[in-house]
Amino acid sequence: LATLQPDEIFALVKGAPWSNASTSVASSRIGDVVHGWVDRFIKGDVPTAADIANPVYVDLNGKAWEFSPANVRTCQNMWRQFGAVVKTYDPQWVASEFTVWSDKYGYAGTADWAARIKGALVLGDTKTGKAVYDDTAVQLAALAKADVILEPDGTERPVPKFDRYAVLHLRPTYARLIP
Repeated sequence: LATLQPDEIFALVKGAPWSNASTSVASSRIGDVVHGWVDRFIKGDVPTAADIANPVYVDLNGKAWEFSPANVRTCQNMWRQFGAVVKTYDPQWVASEFTVWSDKYGYAGTADWAARIKGALVLGDTKTGKAVYDDTAVQLAALAKADVILEPDGTERPVPKFDRYAVLHLRPTYARLIP
């Protein structure tokens, strides 16, 4: 890693093979699409009705995959659940899909989002799978304890002090914001 440029490190971390691990290819693709919509929304690029009507998944090789009608409905329902969470909690988004780096501990990772919710600065992870696992707490703690946030242009900025951690669990029929 020491021989790489910051933009090369950023690309390496973002494209890590374990970042898309899933027990099901279809579930993984649904999760990727919904995560993409959430990221776009947080960054102010709200997915259009056409985006929602026709979810697109493009793999790392540039191949576009078609969803079955049932999987399209699953994406759409998770998106609706996300909207309900936004309406309920009114998060003030601070960041989305940002890379953290730690020379001190020797790791890097990508955080899903940060937001002010009811006055607290919250570091959050979005999960679309059937369950939320305990190791997510370790993941969030590691992200929060990194040395810096690595920007896409290679610049660095400090990781803020987060007041809370949360998991946004999106499923087709419900959503939970879990402290």
